[in-house]
Amino acid sequence: MRALYPALCAAVAVLCGEAYGQTQWVHERLATSTHYNPPQSYYSYVSPGGVPVYELVTETGLNVFAGRTNVSLQVEGGFHSAGARGVTDDGLPIWWDHSRLYVGTDVFATSVSYAAPYQRGRGGQISYERYVDGLSKAYVNHSDVTTAALGETGEGRTPSVPSPSGSVAWRGRGASTEGYWDMFAGTENMSAFLGAGRTAEGGWVDDAGHVLWLGRAPSTGNRYKVYVDRRDLTTEAFGPTAEGIPRGMNRRGDALWEGGPGGQVMLNTTSVSYPVVGASKQTMAHGLSEDGHVLWSATGGGMDWNLFRDDVNLTATVLGADAASDPANARINATGHVLWGGWRFSEHFGGIFYDTFNLSRDALGTDVWEASSMAIGDAGHCLWWWQTPEQTYEVWLSTPVPEPNGLTVPILLALKLLVRRGRQVTHAVRQPRRADANAASHPA
Repeated sequence: MRALYPALCAAVAVLCGEAYGQTQWVHERLATSTHYNPPQSYYSYVSPGGVPVYELVTETGLNVFAGRTNVSLQVEGGFHSAGARGVTDDGLPIWWDHSRLYVGTDVFATSVSYAAPYQRGRGGQISYERYVDGLSKAYVNHSDVTTAALGETGEGRTPSVPSPSGSVAWRGRGASTEGYWDMFAGTENMSAFLGAGRTAEGGWVDDAGHVLWLGRAPSTGNRYKVYVDRRDLTTEAFGPTAEGIPRGMNRRGDALWEGGPGGQVMLNTTSVSYPVVGASKQTMAHGLSEDGHVLWSATGGGMDWNLFRDDVNLTATVLGADAASDPANARINATGHVLWGGWRFSEHFGGIFYDTFNLSRDALGTDVWEASSMAIGDAGHCLWWWQTPEQTYEVWLSTPVPEPNGLTVPILLALKLLVRRGRQVTHAVRQPRRADANAASHPA
């Protein structure tokens, strides 16, 4: 019976996950700033367990917070400038002070000149750039991948977020590249095939080590092309005269980019935006979930940016026609849920939304105009800020708390009784043995 408990628990977890009813929310005000600088939405993160990491200007400068705790102030003391670069899966902030890289409150590396944003430390892997003997080198943890690929005189810059196995995309040049800047996957040169006059930049890597990057050379007609490894997605999708620009890659290897007529939003070689808005509107890609959902926006000009998740217009669905969104700060998590801000012009109405739910109204009891989304965790934790009538900035964390429906409760109670019954049976079987042993050791 005991051997079945893990399987039973797993089965109930699946049933409970499918049987969740309406989601309730817990809202927590984390920090307040009286300075004129709003919170830094771009460098904001939430761990899978719900730990938020973000930047906030206070009287001690640009600070890095983890939840309510000013981590950089604890370490640096006094006035300082620090930058958030990510959060580990177990909730430790990854941040730097423009010379030292920290994980939590511990120094991870020194002489750091660049730290890749949106890091998670998966598999213990963290990437950065540092100066060694006057040369810039790309590192993963404490391994100099530039020197391994190009020798002591090689240069390396802007490493990507590494994969859990430590694979990283980076830009480098040295004697073997003929002085050109090439794109590397680990120690492998991915762009040398473009030939003389080439340049390569960008760089995202998936869990299998495949690299999304941008390249140009006389061999491409000096047109910018989007590549996955050595595969030219731009030419494959739109022909040799087209250009593109990469926007991101998820862990399973889907490539998000813009290109072709009208600058369409592309997922691999399929246009996401064209079937929805055609080529007459300006479009922009903003994010990609781990299961392939695309966050993008479109406008006919002016301020009327509409935010889309795949083919669904979130802005129009929630706010109507006379509305706009803040797509630059919209975020999508691993399972495709979206945190975003929007407003309706005619009614001076706005808010922060989780998909179609008005988070800010639920938290504050009112509509907000000056507000922005910051980050969303894979479990749905939402980080956002708003400007109060007193002109202060407040950072909030909204946590989803699913309520089990009527089916879930009996299942949980049945499992609890089954586990209790199993323990009673086990106890009854073992107890006489302990009694016999005691009787043998202590005869009457």
